[in-house]
Amino acid sequence: MNKESLKEYLSSRYQGWSSFLSNVIFPIFGEDDFEDGFETELLESQPERRQLAEATGIRSIKQIGMMYVGVEPLQIFDVTVSNRVIMERNRVNIQRLIRTVMDQFSCAFMLFHYEDDTRWDWRFTYCRKRGNKEEASDSKRYTFLLGPGQSCRTATDNFMALYDKRNSLEIKDIEDAFNVEALSKEFFEKYKAQYEAFVNYMVNPANEMRQHFIDTDFDHTGMAADKIRDREEKPIRDYVKKLLGRIVFLHFLQKKGWLGVPAGKEWGEGDRDFMLNIFKNANENQKENFLDDILEDLFAEGLDRNRSDQDDLYDTKVEGFRNCRIPYLNGGLFERDILDKNPCHFPASYFDGLLTMLSQYNFTIDENDPNDAEVGVDPEMLGRIFENLLEDNKDKGAFYTPKEIVQYMCRESLIAYLQTDIREEDKECVRQFVTTHDVELLGELKEYVDQKLRDVKICDPAIGSGAFPMGLLRELFFCRSAIEPNIVENAAIIKRHIIQNNIYGVDIERGAIDIARLRFWLSLIVDEKSPEALPNLDFKIMQGNSLLEQYNGVDLSTMTEKKVGADQSVTIFDSMLDVYRKNLRDKLAEYYACPEHNKKVQLRKDIAEIVKQELIEQGIHIDFGDMDLSANTQFFLWHTWFYDVFSRPSKEGFDIVIGNPPYLESRNPSFSESLKVKLQDEIQKRRKSNSKAFPRGADLLIFFYELSLRLLNKNGYNVFITENSWLSTDYGKLFQNFLLKKCEVHAIIDSEYKYFKTADINTIITIIKNRNDTNSPLPVKFFHCDGSLEKYPCNTFAIHDTENISLKLFLSSDLLLQNYKWGVIIRAEQKLLRIIDVISKLEDKLLSSKISIGQGLNLTKSHIVYNQTNNTFPYYTSAIGPTYSWNNSSYYVRNDDISLSRKKPLLIMPRGIGTHFCSINECSGYTSSYVEIYGNLSHEETLNIWLFCNSSLFWLLREITGRTNLGGGMLKAEATDLKSIPICFNFSRPSEIQSLYMAVKEKPIDTNISVTLNDAQHRMMDAIVFKYFGLEQEEAYIKDMLQNMIYKRMKKSKTK
Repeated sequence: MNKESLKEYLSSRYQGWSSFLSNVIFPIFGEDDFEDGFETELLESQPERRQLAEATGIRSIKQIGMMYVGVEPLQIFDVTVSNRVIMERNRVNIQRLIRTVMDQFSCAFMLFHYEDDTRWDWRFTYCRKRGNKEEASDSKRYTFLLGPGQSCRTATDNFMALYDKRNSLEIKDIEDAFNVEALSKEFFEKYKAQYEAFVNYMVNPANEMRQHFIDTDFDHTGMAADKIRDREEKPIRDYVKKLLGRIVFLHFLQKKGWLGVPAGKEWGEGDRDFMLNIFKNANENQKENFLDDILEDLFAEGLDRNRSDQDDLYDTKVEGFRNCRIPYLNGGLFERDILDKNPCHFPASYFDGLLTMLSQYNFTIDENDPNDAEVGVDPEMLGRIFENLLEDNKDKGAFYTPKEIVQYMCRESLIAYLQTDIREEDKECVRQFVTTHDVELLGELKEYVDQKLRDVKICDPAIGSGAFPMGLLRELFFCRSAIEPNIVENAAIIKRHIIQNNIYGVDIERGAIDIARLRFWLSLIVDEKSPEALPNLDFKIMQGNSLLEQYNGVDLSTMTEKKVGADQSVTIFDSMLDVYRKNLRDKLAEYYACPEHNKKVQLRKDIAEIVKQELIEQGIHIDFGDMDLSANTQFFLWHTWFYDVFSRPSKEGFDIVIGNPPYLESRNPSFSESLKVKLQDEIQKRRKSNSKAFPRGADLLIFFYELSLRLLNKNGYNVFITENSWLSTDYGKLFQNFLLKKCEVHAIIDSEYKYFKTADINTIITIIKNRNDTNSPLPVKFFHCDGSLEKYPCNTFAIHDTENISLKLFLSSDLLLQNYKWGVIIRAEQKLLRIIDVISKLEDKLLSSKISIGQGLNLTKSHIVYNQTNNTFPYYTSAIGPTYSWNNSSYYVRNDDISLSRKKPLLIMPRGIGTHFCSINECSGYTSSYVEIYGNLSHEETLNIWLFCNSSLFWLLREITGRTNLGGGMLKAEATDLKSIPICFNFSRPSEIQSLYMAVKEKPIDTNISVTLNDAQHRMMDAIVFKYFGLEQEEAYIKDMLQNMIYKRMKKSKTK
């Protein structure tokens, strides 16, 4: 099998299935085991298949044969397509048809070719179904685009890799050959190298561009020289990102045949390698000035200028393309900005390298989904590129959400929305419709669901590059296209309606907004027959600080509030002069569809002026200077720009707020003190008595929860994927209690599966509603997925365990939820939760009232002295090691370092736990940042607490309530974590406990947990504790779980 011959074959027109077997299949798989299928027609056996195939533009599906890969039978089908347009625009029905075919098979190759098509391109698809027959809906298909006009480099390389393994092929090798993720990584690495080359050229002072682009107007105080340089050069990096983004966009566009269309020819007949060929055809002088002479003019005079009166003709000045059609795209992608006006020049070799690299990949204009992917570069790659090149992205807590999770969250949020207010017996058919798009399942609900889909309002308040809005655009489109007639003609119309009426987004990063808009435009272009002016998304996908609706201390959300009497209806504009309100409404609608650049500029000025007049009318006088009120990093006017959402009678707010908010810890420098102050000011005004649930020390994501709950209407759902630390922190507990009181916690879903490969974090998905009933207990559901949600999608409306999904169901009034951090609820098995419930009921409340819990002095090493005097106290440090009793010390601290009001602890235990222990303070000293128990107790009472705190049961509870994020396999268990564990019990065995204490007080505790658990005295302690609680039968379970949790965190440390 020769590589060049194979590439030539794959780049040719389709030559029939027999030819493909001879040239590709048999050389790789051999023909000895091939079983002839005799071209059996699959569409004849089932009328349902025939009807579905006709609606999909497929005329024939013939079973060519079958062979074995290992022990797995691999089918081969020849699929004849009668109508290309119908098939390409009917992805929903194709998926349904493939599912019916794959119902009988586990894996198959499918050759798609066209009955009558002058282009003669074709598709080679691999279908794979995991699991049993009932899981047919989980079948996936991956496709190579082949034939003239397609880049067949990747297909050739991957087929050759299979050929090299021909003597030991497994199904996994085939899956690797169709691995879209591997291709995406390869593309990004090459793209990144090109990006860095352009940036490095610009920042080199010798090339005379740096001084024209850098920004020196910022505060340099305290910045190192390299940081100053990096900050100065940010405009250069922004410029290169935008330049390369435009070029990549045009590679998607040329796949439509819309670039370089010869005069007199139709759209679609353009050069599908236009970008590379225009460079190759350029003369040497044009190549050396390719950006200024060719590209800049193409952007500004071609793509950003309406030439419809000239039949869209444009002169590129390059031979072969002097008089060709170039579409006017509108939308703002190619508008010249201030950076475009700077002089910029790159050697010809830079564009030669970039355009040659890009030409080696197939650009698939329709975004892939997890179950249906073309092996090429799809528009989602634009999002990945942006997120991965974003400055300090990890420091800003931004991580790209995998499409499998995006699809799951989008579907689950849409199901929850559609199931609102329908009968219980109808809910499952709605779920099945959203996941399969089989409209027959809806029955009489069809019109109801259709209207709900048209009316839904969805927002991502931290949109990033648009993963979730794009995901919901796809889900809404698939659902509506299953319901509405003539999808082939109406596809672009439906998408335009969804983008204009259903989806909204905000992000503080301008670059994120640009990429998100670009992906929306591409989603429209894929279904357009000919170029149409793109919608202006400036007031749909917007830049702003989502968390703040104030500026200079002035609350800007009141601009749209209404002061009304009891008999008046509430609308968003009734509090301002009618003329301002009507004008703003009209101007925003006009702007969305405005095709003229100069008119758009004027409309933006008009809109900004109207908003300022509204402020003045409210008595608000602020000097915004030259700040753009609709695109800045200081605030966002939710109730102004998205007035249509908040003005719906009885549905004020969004139906779905979805996203992946930034993971910024409170201590992260990117989470500035000034922002914390502003957030507290805003939250105290909005939440009043509930503002304590969102304290200043909380991580940033908590404030996105607060925002999203305010943005929802009374039946709306918040669906977030977040870092899970808030389940086990003090600030998180405040928020959890707020949720129990004010919200309905529909679902919290955790999994051991690591969705963010580049982030050292564990994540959860939460689905939350605002509580309409303020008093009655509501269900709170915790789901655990044993694996990936892609493989085991969790039905959050389930009330029992399902395959690989376990459910813990509580009521919001449950004391376990109120008393324990929810990290405990998630980590503890049901059996252990019942044990916790048992011991909580037996707590000695009187003894508990006598104690308090706190933390040690946390002094630095400079405060430690090594000689005892009348002015020193013993000081416990980690050097002493784990003991049952602290009765001597070699470390001391001076009286002057200790507050007069400071209490001495009765008992001490570690806060960062390597080895568990609880020690009685017989030295009458103080500790270094240890967890401490204080109180005026009798010796017997102290011993009762000491005994329990050295039991295996207590150590297990500390493992469950602590966190394993300290590194080194240590467990972080704060004083606040201890407060949630009942530790006061009256065992009524004083002499026995005293004898035990005397036996171990001089004895160190072994750092090996298995040694300690088998120690005679420790087993005696456990015996007393287990007998008191009636847990003798659970002793082995508790000790095994304790050991497993300790081994697990220690193993995690070694793995790192």
